[in-house]
Amino acid sequence: MSSSEEADLLRLEEVFSTTLARTISLILQPLLLADPEPS
Repeated sequence: MSSSEEADLLRLEEVFSTTLARTISLILQPLLLADPEPS
C-alpha cells in the first residue's frame, strides 16, 4: 500500500470517528438527559 493510500485511510477513519461521535452526542445524549428517573 502506498503512503498516500495510508494517509487517505487515516483521514477517512478520522472523519468517520468524528461523525460517529457527533451523531452519538446529538442523538443519544438528549435521549439520556430526557429519560425520567427510574422509580
